[in-house]
Amino acid sequence: MKTIHQTAVFEPREAGRNIVVGPYAVIEGQVKLGNNIKIHPHVVISGLVEIDDNVEILPFAYIGRLPSTSPAIKQSSENYTQLTKISSGTVIGPHAIIYAGCQIDQECLVGDAASVREKVIVGQQVIVGRHVTIGPNVKIGARTRIVDFAHITGETVIGEDVFISTHVCSANDNSFATGDNIILKGQTIGDRVHVGLGAMLLPGISIGDDSVIGAGSIVTKNIPSNKLALGQPAKVIRDI
Repeated sequence: MKTIHQTAVFEPREAGRNIVVGPYAVIEGQVKLGNNIKIHPHVVISGLVEIDDNVEILPFAYIGRLPSTSPAIKQSSENYTQLTKISSGTVIGPHAIIYAGCQIDQECLVGDAASVREKVIVGQQVIVGRHVTIGPNVKIGARTRIVDFAHITGETVIGEDVFISTHVCSANDNSFATGDNIILKGQTIGDRVHVGLGAMLLPGISIGDDSVIGAGSIVTKNIPSNKLALGQPAKVIRDI
């Protein structure tokens, strides 16, 4: 059974059973839909996209968006044709944008107005909070939580069971994008790391497993495992 609102554009490559599509939704391109999927009004799904069973996509979300190109943007001309995959049991919040080539594992939650850039890999049961922005080529381990308004820079690796608090900000470029041969290098964050409210993570640093970064800290150097680090710049205070 499929319930397709008459104002929707429903042209997937393949579609399963029990699909509900709200008014003004657009599903087109090489889209494959599983079973028991609910697509709310004004959702756009386009390109090479695969959505597994029991997924819900709330109003105005956009799945499979291609990166914008402009002469003002120093960006490769790569053709983003990789599969965008949303695995079973995941919920995509209203106005969220999932770019082409993203892989989102089972039972994740992508919050309202979150932006997940191209080629991001998200493990199972991850929570991406409201208005979170995630740059390209990021890997996020299972059961990690990234809280509202955090920014995860591109080329970052985050382990499993990590907690990143609200308004945490990270960067991957020390040159302010002024050079011709810019090398972007994000953070490497180990398993079970906790990053406190409003912390800043500078390019290329690593944080070892089970460490804690205090609220408002500025991390300019690597932090070993099992440490509490605080301050501006952050310094190791004690073992955990």
